[in-house]
Amino acid sequence: MPFLKTFQLSMYAQVFLASGLLAAAEGGASPAYLTFVVGLVALIFNDSRREFGLSEWWANGLALGAFLVASWEFMGDSQESKLLAGTHLIIYLLWIVLLWNREMRHFWWICALCLLHVALAAVLTQASWFGMVLVVYVLFMVWNLTLFSLYRAEEEVVSAPTVFASDTGTALLQASGKNAGRHSRVQGNVQSDFGRSRVGSRLAFGSLVTSLSGLLVGSAIFVMTPRVWIPPKKSEQAESPNVSPIRSVTGFTEEVQLGDIGEILESSEPVLSVQVVDNDTNTALDVIDFANSYDMNEPYLRGSVLVKYSAGKWQTGKRDRDPDRMSHAPRLGSRGWIRQDITLEPMGTKLLFAMRPFCSGNFAIGERDGNENALFLAYPSYTISPRTSESGSKQIRYRIYSRPPTNPPSPPKDFSSFRYIETSQKGRELTAVPESQKLKALAQQVAARVNRESLQGDEYTLAVARALESHLRDSGEYTYSLSAAVMDPTIDPVDDFLFNRKSGHCEYYAAALTLMLRSVGIPARLINGFKGGEYDAQEKVLRVEQRHAHSWVEAAIGDHWLTMDATPAAERQRIVASHKPGYWEVLKRTFWGFWRENVVSFSLAKQRREIFEPMLDYLQKAFSSTAGMRAAAVDFWNWFYSTVTNPQRWISIDGGILVFLLLGVPVLIFHWTSKIWRRLRGRWARRKSAHAGPTRLVEFYQRFQVLTRRMGFVRQPQQTQREYAAAIQQVVDATAEEPEMNNVSNEIADSFYRVRFGDDPLNAEEQRQVDQQLQLMEALSKRRPR
Repeated sequence: MPFLKTFQLSMYAQVFLASGLLAAAEGGASPAYLTFVVGLVALIFNDSRREFGLSEWWANGLALGAFLVASWEFMGDSQESKLLAGTHLIIYLLWIVLLWNREMRHFWWICALCLLHVALAAVLTQASWFGMVLVVYVLFMVWNLTLFSLYRAEEEVVSAPTVFASDTGTALLQASGKNAGRHSRVQGNVQSDFGRSRVGSRLAFGSLVTSLSGLLVGSAIFVMTPRVWIPPKKSEQAESPNVSPIRSVTGFTEEVQLGDIGEILESSEPVLSVQVVDNDTNTALDVIDFANSYDMNEPYLRGSVLVKYSAGKWQTGKRDRDPDRMSHAPRLGSRGWIRQDITLEPMGTKLLFAMRPFCSGNFAIGERDGNENALFLAYPSYTISPRTSESGSKQIRYRIYSRPPTNPPSPPKDFSSFRYIETSQKGRELTAVPESQKLKALAQQVAARVNRESLQGDEYTLAVARALESHLRDSGEYTYSLSAAVMDPTIDPVDDFLFNRKSGHCEYYAAALTLMLRSVGIPARLINGFKGGEYDAQEKVLRVEQRHAHSWVEAAIGDHWLTMDATPAAERQRIVASHKPGYWEVLKRTFWGFWRENVVSFSLAKQRREIFEPMLDYLQKAFSSTAGMRAAAVDFWNWFYSTVTNPQRWISIDGGILVFLLLGVPVLIFHWTSKIWRRLRGRWARRKSAHAGPTRLVEFYQRFQVLTRRMGFVRQPQQTQREYAAAIQQVVDATAEEPEMNNVSNEIADSFYRVRFGDDPLNAEEQRQVDQQLQLMEALSKRRPR
C-alpha cells in the first residue's frame, strides 16, 4: 500500500475512534455519529479521488453557521446544555476541516480537534470503558504522529534541490571548515532499506514502545500531581440535578413500591465492602463471627426504614425529628469497641449502611474536614446519613463503632424509639394495618397456636412473633422466587402473595410479616438493606453486591428491636448464588473499580494517604540510619513479593507502581548502560587510534580529499565516501579524455572501504595502483581551473 494512503487511512481511523468515544460518552442521538458518514465522504471524494473539497469561503461560512447553532444550544437553561453546545461546536468544526480542500499541514488541526473530542468525553462519562479506549487512542495518536513525521521528512527530501558540481569546478556543497571535519551519529531514527517498506514491524514496534512509555510517564505525573479541586457552587448543583450519572438504587428511597427491590436482585454490581476491626489493636476480625455474636446468622447491613403501608406502597411515614450528630468515636480510654470500616460505592441515596448495633461513627481519616467529618443519626428510624447528600454521587469511606457483644447475645436497645412508639403518631403508624380481614384472620390463627398459659408478657409476645416468622419461612407453603407476577390485581399485593401465588422475593415476605405482626398488636417496621456477601477470608473483607439486597423486619418487643427474617434462607442463597458473576464480569468490575477509585475519585485525601505519606515514611526510615535502610529494604521486598503473588492487588495503585518498576527500571538500566558503553568504546577507539599513529593506509584517502578540494569539491558531513566519489566521477568523466581516468574515484573509494571497514590492508601491488590513481587525480587538478 502506498505510504500516503496508509497515512490517510490511519488518520481517519483516529477520527472515527475519537468520534465514537465522544458519541458513546454523550449518549442518545449524538451528532458525533454523523462523523462516520462525513469521514467516509471526505476520504473517498476529497482525499482519494480529489473530486470535491470546500473552498476557504465555504469553509469560513460553514464555520460561522456552526458557531451560530452552538450559540443557540448554549442558551439552554441547564449547565449540561452549555457543555453540550461546546461539544457539538467541536464536532461541526471537525466536519468542516475533513471536507475542506486542505493541505497536509492541516493534519495538526484534525489531531487537535480529535484530542478535544477525547477531553470532552472524559467530562461526559466516568465509565471504565473510557480508560480502555483511551489507551487504544493513545496508540493510534502516536502512530499517526510517527507517520506524519515520516511524511513531512520525505516531503522535505523530495522537494529539496539536488546539487551537482558545475562544469567550472564549483563546490558540490558549501560547508564551513569547522563543520566539515566533525563526526556525526544517527540515533533513534528510521532507516528505509532497499526493497523494504518504511511502514514495517520496526516502525510499529518503535511506535508501540513510545506509546507505552508515554502512558507510564503520564500515569506517574497523574499520580504525583496534587488533586486540588474547586467544588461547584450550590446554585450550580441545584441547576443541574441530572448531570450526575448515578441513579438511585431501587429500594433505598423514601417511597418504594412493593416489588421494586426485585429489579436489583439479579444485578452483580458492587455496592459496598466492610471490614470489622478491633479498635484497640487495629486488627481485622471475622465479619461472620461478628454477626453471630449479635445473634445474626449473616451480616445484616441496615439501610432504609419503611413504616407506612398502603396498597402495595411503603413509605417512611411521619418525618423523623432532626437528626442528631453521632458521637465521633468512643470515649478516650474506653476499650473493647468494635469498628466497622465501610467503603460505599455511589448509589444515589443519602443513606449509609451498617450492621447494628452502632453508637458512634465518622468519616474515615482524610475523607472530610471539620464538621463535614460527622455522621448523623435520625430518630426513631435509627438511620445514618452524612451532613450533605454527596454520599450518593461518589465513593465514600466511613467508620461505625459498636459496643462489645454480650454473652449471651441480646438485641440492641433503643429507648428513644420506644418513647416515640408510646407518645407519638409515629408509634401509631407502627401498628397500622390495611383493611384486610383475611390477613388479620391468618395472623390470629397462627398466634393462637402459641400456648399462652405457659408464657407471660414479653416471652409470649416473642413466641407469637417467632410463630408468625416460622409460618412464612418454614411451613413449606411459601416459596422464594424473583418473579413478582400478580395473579389478582383487584386485591392488596400482600393478600395476593399470602393467599394466591404464595411465591415471591424477600420484600413480599418482609411486608407480609410486618403486617401480620401489627395485626396481633406487635409494632413492626420494614427494613431494606443488604444481607450477606462474598467474604474474603484472607483479607477478612465482606464484599456486597446488589444481588445481596434484602428486606427484613424489626419488631418492638420489650425494650428491644428484634431483627426478624421470614424469607426462606436456603432458597434465597441458592438464587443469589445463581447470579454470581462470571470470570469476565469479575474482570470488568475489577477494572471499573480500579478506574473509579484511582482515576475518577482519586482525591487529595486518597493521594496523601496512599502515595505521599507512605513514600515520606519510607524515605525517612531509609535515610535515618543504617538499620533504617535495611528495614526499608526489607519492607520494599515484602511489598514487592506480596504484590506479585496476590492477583487481587494487580489492578490497584500498587499494581500500577509494580508495572512501572518492572517496565521502566529495565528500560532505564538498558539506556544508561548502553550510553556508558558507547562512551567507553569511543574513548577506547580514540586511544587505540592515537597509539597506532598515522599510516599510509589512512593517508591515501586523506590525500584524495586534499586533491578534490583543490578541484573545488567539499564532501557533505552526511555524505558517504562512496556517494562523494560517485559525484566527483561524474565531473571527471565529463572533463577527462584519458581512458585511465574511467572509474578512478570509485576505485579509490572502494579501496578505502576495504581498508577502513573491512580491516583488509592493501598489498604492495595494490598500494602502487592507488598511488598511480592519485597521481592521475593530481594531474587533473592542475589542469582544471578552481
